Amino acid sequence: MDEYVKMMSNKQAIESHLGDGLENCINAEISAGTITNVTEGVQWLKKSFFFQRVKKNPNAYGVKYDELANDPSGHLVLLDKVTKTIELLNRRQLIRFNIQTEGVFATDMGRIACNYYINCGTMSYFMANLNAYTNQSQFLYHLSQASEFKQLEARKDEHEELKYLVQDIQFVDIDKACFNEAHTKVLVLLECYLRKIPVKTFSLISDMAYVAQNVARLIRAMFEIALQKNFANLAKIALNWCKIVDKRLKPNDHPMKQFCLDSHFGKLTSQSNEKVTKYGYLKDEIVFRLRQHDISLDMIHDRDLQEAKRYLPPVMQDDLFKFASYIPYFDIELNCQPITRAILKVQVTIVADFEWNDRWNGKSEPFWLMVDNETEILHAEYFSLLKKDVRKTFSRMKNEEGTSLTFFIPYEVKEGETRIGAG
Repeated sequence: MDEYVKMMSNKQAIESHLGDGLENCINAEISAGTITNVTEGVQWLKKSFFFQRVKKNPNAYGVKYDELANDPSGHLVLLDKVTKTIELLNRRQLIRFNIQTEGVFATDMGRIACNYYINCGTMSYFMANLNAYTNQSQFLYHLSQASEFKQLEARKDEHEELKYLVQDIQFVDIDKACFNEAHTKVLVLLECYLRKIPVKTFSLISDMAYVAQNVARLIRAMFEIALQKNFANLAKIALNWCKIVDKRLKPNDHPMKQFCLDSHFGKLTSQSNEKVTKYGYLKDEIVFRLRQHDISLDMIHDRDLQEAKRYLPPVMQDDLFKFASYIPYFDIELNCQPITRAILKVQVTIVADFEWNDRWNGKSEPFWLMVDNETEILHAEYFSLLKKDVRKTFSRMKNEEGTSLTFFIPYEVKEGETRIGAG
């Protein structure tokens, strides 16, 4: 605020900060197809406010007056900046640069950075450190190292509360002695967000909201990286954490917890902005009993409550089965056909077997179908389920059409085998 007051009172010129994030902007333009070579990059930069300020105040942008005196159009100055930026992006493998033709081409990693607004430095770090053997602790550590969080160093007035919060961390591995470092603070605030732990310091409240907003897109980007590099284990970890953050559940919560009153998902508000509960929520006691007796979703779907049935009266059981019917379940028919000794044709027919509820399921339900060998992803395909694709009732009346997906995967014939088995 002081800086802006000083600028207004002293009538200082407003300078451009495009140079600080020039690599991100050029990567986005290349991904969008606006820039296809160095010349187009220079022309694009000439239309910016950055170029106007370079001509007016070159020293503020590291440009000498002699350079502009010898080149009044500023073409060589912009050419140098664009070329260096493109070479940097090429080294980070976010684009491909042909030196002979000066052509630039987008890569999958560059598109991911563009689509999720990821800083190019963060993207480069993820590409260098994420691998097929990354576990959950390492995944969260790399997440917290993103350059988007580098400004979240602990302030002096936050130290006391952070020391207290660090002692109660349950789901993330951190060095409690380094509570004042940015990456530790990010993980602490992420867990507080998921566990709905209230924080008192105003700056921590603001930072927690910032972390929650940015973590969601960063994890999505990490999932896309895993898909592009065929890292099966990493993709599963990232996709699981996408669901955890989206639903704001703890990693060890029962899936039915998302239907409870304290869940932020499925909230209804009236015109007076108050919670509307006439449509009901699942009671916390029911979820507690499910966790206590280790009752899985499959068991609930099959109406097999075992010992938990003794502690749940018929009314609670009815509520449980009602809310469980909103969770997407599928009847899947799989047909494998060998094409060659190394390729299998796979046809999957997916029939939705749950009750659609606009409040909980929204307008569509997105899914990923993945085939892997526990190390490498053999095939991954995205599909979205609409309300019309779901059975009209939960009484097992089949829509025989369903959703059909056909794809081909590599198949390795073991030594000594004379034929390919579909199983």
